[in-house]
Amino acid sequence: MLSPENVGGLQLAWTFTATDGFLASPEVGGGRVFAGAKDTMYGLDAATGALLWKHRERLADMADGAVWNGVVYYPTILGDVHAVRAATGKPMWTWAAGSAIGGGITLAHGVIYVGAVNGRTYALDARTGHELWRADTLYSVFPAPAVAGGVVYVATTGSFKLYALDAATGTVLWTGDMGYESESSPAVADGMVYVGSDDDTLYAFEASGCGQAQCSPVWTATTGSYVESSPAVAYGQVYVGSDDHYIYAFDADTGALDWKFQTGDGIQLEAPVVANGVVYCGSFDHNIYALDASTGAELWHYTAGDGMNTAPAVADGVLYMGTFDHNLYAFHLPG
Repeated sequence: MLSPENVGGLQLAWTFTATDGFLASPEVGGGRVFAGAKDTMYGLDAATGALLWKHRERLADMADGAVWNGVVYYPTILGDVHAVRAATGKPMWTWAAGSAIGGGITLAHGVIYVGAVNGRTYALDARTGHELWRADTLYSVFPAPAVAGGVVYVATTGSFKLYALDAATGTVLWTGDMGYESESSPAVADGMVYVGSDDDTLYAFEASGCGQAQCSPVWTATTGSYVESSPAVAYGQVYVGSDDHYIYAFDADTGALDWKFQTGDGIQLEAPVVANGVVYCGSFDHNIYALDASTGAELWHYTAGDGMNTAPAVADGVLYMGTFDHNLYAFHLPG
């Protein structure tokens, strides 16, 4: 197996060591990288990994944040969403859900969407933190919502349903039937919404619904174990990890299996990232993998000191990845 150092000029640019394992996927913007470990949110210089600021917060397992208009937004497991200046970490506002937040947030068109374990999904004004609406989905909302075309898509851990909510009001537009609960954030592309479930299945629904209050999937694809990983869509394929140790590529229109790649352990919670024809994904086997998006052939892997269940970020030719070994890695990508 080839090491990163001898594959097309890939180089490890820097590592940053935190006080605990990284639980949130990195966010990149304005020459800075923002990432959350278990007990701290960090702002780093993207070129060098130098620490710019930090906030001690108790983050959730998928506490993915967002960067917009010079502000970093991130959630905590205690039920808060924080807004801080990206350059300095200076606090701007804090909003409290009154219930634990188990996953990340999604920001679209100046609005933050976040779910909580109290079975509610919230919309907040990103500039002020003012709550715009709340929607009851009855069961815990663990994964981050997806937003597209004026609709918020939310999966829950108890209802066996995908919810489609009006992004302006929170009104339930339709629900999609699944076989079991979901810890997978939906992905929306080309008029379809894709979401994984703990019944070992990836579901595909029409994003516009089926003209009824309750909808069946257009297709389903089965893996060998839980699909807690969130899907990623590109090049007419849906890429998703499973707890059966495989990364899968399914045809986005039909659900037919195009390829699968075996890792050494489960792939949970976060989505693969696809950029420039390459699929990047971390596994609990301690490896970060780079795969050819068309064929699934391995291009390289890097072995970290522990496993990972966060998604990488790719920006300006650099891949950023946080792991349980307390390190955030930055790699200069080939080409």
